[in-house]
Amino acid sequence: MTHALGNPNYQGPFGNTLLHGAVVSGDLREVKRLLAAGADPRIANRDGKTAVHAAEILGYAKIHEMLQKARPIRR
Repeated sequence: MTHALGNPNYQGPFGNTLLHGAVVSGDLREVKRLLAAGADPRIANRDGKTAVHAAEILGYAKIHEMLQKARPIRR
């Protein structure tokens, strides 16, 4: 893999971030961990969907609310 280890905003071939994956899995704990590590919920994938969109589409209300309130950490 070519991504830098430790980059919470790395985007795979379809533009999905680790945060997208955690949201699709419904993993609230991992979403919290990634946000604390600086993951940006506003990054869109190749289809223009952010992790916030994914949470809304999938009906994960707690995750959706958390992502909407999140502010990316500047590193």
